[in-house]
Amino acid sequence: MIQRSRVSSVDCWDLTLLFKTMEDWEMACSQLEVGVNDLDSYQGKLGSSEQNLFEYFQKKFLLLERLESVSYYAYLKRAEDLGNSVYQGLHAKAMHLQTLFAVKCSFENPELLKLSAGIAEK
Repeated sequence: MIQRSRVSSVDCWDLTLLFKTMEDWEMACSQLEVGVNDLDSYQGKLGSSEQNLFEYFQKKFLLLERLESVSYYAYLKRAEDLGNSVYQGLHAKAMHLQTLFAVKCSFENPELLKLSAGIAEK
């Protein structure tokens, strides 16, 4: 098996399109975690107004987009070298953020089911 360090850079994917450096990825993860932890501030409030509902989904989908970028980067770095413990750590951190996102949004479906038809239609 060829070592990753011996593979020409033209034969590798360019992850700088996602994040220029691993430090940029780490900063994005930190910001993402703060945003995800704030999602549950909408718990119990989705049906209180159309504005709350709109803001929640706007924020959720923005965070989901960022989560995808963070996750793709981590998965592709890990795929570069499955034996690299640093890359395994990136993968684990991305999985943690995905789980946190799911937990922080878990109130969503029960609240949406309680919405009146008027709010849901708007």
